[in-house]
Amino acid sequence: MLRFKKGELIISLFYFLDIYIYTIKKNNMKPEYKEKALSYMDGINNRTKTIQEMLEGKRPSNQSDAIRLTKEIERLLEQARNIVELS
Repeated sequence: MLRFKKGELIISLFYFLDIYIYTIKKNNMKPEYKEKALSYMDGINNRTKTIQEMLEGKRPSNQSDAIRLTKEIERLLEQARNIVELS
């Protein structure tokens, strides 16, 4: 059974949306930065889909896998944010 701290996943998803909107508004990004930021966002999207499948019972799950995936999401969010701030 998966256990999350109250609101932990929701905060991460809002953080992702914040970065996504900020990136879209900033159309003057260099193409290589845009490409890298979009690849990070794809990684975030894949990991959130995996967590969603785990929560729905479509994929085997345990707490350690969920924790690992949320940490990966946080790392990707931080990397995407850094790229957006650089450009």
